[in-house]
This record gives sequence, C-alpha cells and structure tokens, in this order.
Amino acid sequence: MSTLEAASPSLALDAGDRSGMHSGSFFVPPPSRGTGAAVLYLKSEDGLVLALDAALGSQLWNFSAGNEIAAVPTPSRDGEALYVSSLDCHVYKLRAADGVPLWNFSAGDGVDGAVLLSADERLVFFGSEDASAYAVHASSGELAWNFSTGEPILSAPVLAPPPPTTTTSPPTTTATSGHHGSRAPTVVQASPTGVQASVVQGSDLLYAIGAIDGALRWTYVTGNSVVASPVLSADGAVVFAGSLDYRVHALRAADGAPLWSFGTGDHVVVPPVLAPDGATLFVPSNDATLYALRTADGSQAWARPMGGAVRAPPLLRADGAAMYVGSPTHAVLALNASDGAALWTFPTQGGVSARPVLSPDGAVVFAGSEGGAYYALRAADGALLWEHGTQYPVNDPPLLSPDGAVMYTGSADHDVVALNATDGSIMWTYTVDPTKH
Repeated sequence: MSTLEAASPSLALDAGDRSGMHSGSFFVPPPSRGTGAAVLYLKSEDGLVLALDAALGSQLWNFSAGNEIAAVPTPSRDGEALYVSSLDCHVYKLRAADGVPLWNFSAGDGVDGAVLLSADERLVFFGSEDASAYAVHASSGELAWNFSTGEPILSAPVLAPPPPTTTTSPPTTTATSGHHGSRAPTVVQASPTGVQASVVQGSDLLYAIGAIDGALRWTYVTGNSVVASPVLSADGAVVFAGSLDYRVHALRAADGAPLWSFGTGDHVVVPPVLAPDGATLFVPSNDATLYALRTADGSQAWARPMGGAVRAPPLLRADGAAMYVGSPTHAVLALNASDGAALWTFPTQGGVSARPVLSPDGAVVFAGSEGGAYYALRAADGALLWEHGTQYPVNDPPLLSPDGAVMYTGSADHDVVALNATDGSIMWTYTVDPTKH
C-alpha cells in the first residue's frame, strides 16, 4: 500500500483563528476497504481526526482527542493504523478502517511533534513538553524507554542508521560524548525545539539516543536552541541542524563530531533541504536570504536575497536542477539550483508562507498565498493555469491525490475543498462542524 504524506510537516493556520482544518492530510488506502479506494485523513486544531472518502467527500469516521492535534498523524506502512500525537498529553494508535483507538499512551505533558516509527515498525518514538523523549511498543503502547532532556521537546525526532564502524569521541570543545553501545539505530532529538522554550530555558543541546535502549550516545552544544527537526544525509552519516545561533551545523551522526558550521545573518528556523545528489544543502534564513552550501565542507555555493524571511523549505524538482519557493514579497519563484538565478517569477496576492507542491509529472506547480488564493502554474514558465479564491489567508500547502488529478485544500472556515487539478473547478466541499463530533 502506498502512502502520500502532506507536502510539508510544518503547518500553521492564521494566528487570528486556530480553529479551522489544516491541509496537513495524507492518503492511505486501507486494506479493509478492499477496493483500494483512497481515503483522505485530516486533522484539525480542534483535536479532530477525520477520514473522508476522497472521491465523494463523505465522512467515514472521526476521532476526537482531548486537545489540539498539532502534528500530522503518522500512518503505518500497510495503511492499517494511524499514530496521533496530541496536546492532551497522549499518543493514540487508531485503526485506520474505522478510527477505533487500539491504545493510548500518556506522557507527562503535551506532545507537539509527529511520532516516528522504527524501520521495523515495532517502536514508536516521540518527544513531549514534559522534557522527555519516549519509545513505546507499537503493538501494545507500553513504554520501552524514556530519556529526560531537561527541556521541553516540541518537534519530531529523526532516525539515524547504525554506524558502520566503531568511532572515536568528538572534540570535547564542541560536543560531549556519551558511550557507544551496539550498532543499533540512533534517535536524534533537538531539545527544546521551540522559540518559546528557548527564551525561557536557553537550552542549546542536540541529543543522540540509542533507539533500542534509550541510552545517550552523544550530545552537541550549539549557541542557541534548535527549532526544527534535524535533517539527515541520504546515507545517514551526517546530521544537519539549523539553530537560533544563526548557524547551520553539520555533525557526524555516529558520534556527534562537528564537521563544519556556517553562519547566516539571523535565526535558522526552517529545516534545510538536501539536493538529490547530496552535494548541496539549501538553507532559508531569517536574514531574508536563501543559501546553497556545499555539504562536503560547508562553503557557500551561492546566496539569493528573498526580500524577507522564507517560512517554508524550497521544493526541489526530482532531478535537482530547479527549485520552487514561496516568497514573502508576494511571489512564487522558480530558481536554478546551481546558481540561484530566477527562472521565472509569478506575482501573488499576499506573501507565500507555505511550501509549493509539484504535480507527479512535474508539469504543474500548486501554491497558496496569504492573500487568499490557490494557484496552478505551469512549471516550465510560471504561466497561470487557474486560480481558486478563498475567504481566508492560505498558510498551509495544498495536497494532491496520488495521481495528481485532485487537489485538496483546508481553510480556517472549516471547509475542506476538492478541486479538479486540471482546471480548478470544485468537485466537492466538506464542512467540519466541531460541535457535532
């Protein structure tokens, strides 16, 4: 069973109204349906998870948590289960066929970030505002281990593969080395990973924790908090992390040894993006610049002024030759990935704070703007194919069906809308009424 996740895990509604639906949704064809029909799963800031028939827009089931669901739920690979984290201090495992809870695990405080599944899906990893990282058994929801960081954890961990060989300790001037156990995967967790926590505690640590035993492998000290989840190289050998210390840090995943760091002019709060060949790291900074860094040594390949802070990662084309990025200066841009030169620019109504989405064939770019509109643009030259207006600012990326034929959107007025991706015509609208769930 194939799974299509939302284009960006970083989701936020207009600050003035946090009660609407997110477009942070994903498809899982549940085996129990037999027909392979697509199901659209959605989560809201009201604490709801809903399953809709993706073709008809009719509700199949709903689940209500006790508080906001901040992160997109995580599906199992076979599509039979969903893992839901909530600010009600719980992580839930739901049966995808009907939304029935199979178990729930109680943490000491809210769980903001998405959960992470181990490669064999036997363990579920997540962090909590209670300053602990957890691993629980996927089958039963029972605790496998927990690790205290001393600071709230507000984002999802990443999973690094086992190191190929025994490694030496990193320089003590930069990182503190923990013991090295068996060659098991390592969970890399930032703490805290939110601006609110860093202002209060001022923590600046990145942790690597043994995925099997929960033992500390290493810690790395940055100059300020790490806001977003770290990014791993394709081979899992290098960890890249942006920080409020204005820098991007590259660390050896096996032992936390620093490889290089690059300084920008302001906070780095958006996750960087790796080129398909792993040779270049693209880094948006709050200094209103998009940087391209050589991963081998951290040297700058190019830097492009963006007119304001870029609030979502750029979207790379599959061949890595071009990227699409939203600009706060009311535009969607296509950039040459080799030198940052603009290939085309499309003016929008309001800034573009969400990551664009590319059609499966790479021919169309879909984007939303804070001026209240969705756009379908020809990827080759940025020509407008169609536009769909909304009553509210668009702060989330749209979601495409697996075949690219349908675009699904969510808005702060509780409407979920399915649009024909070819011409933008409305196929169906579903209104979420939290008072009925």
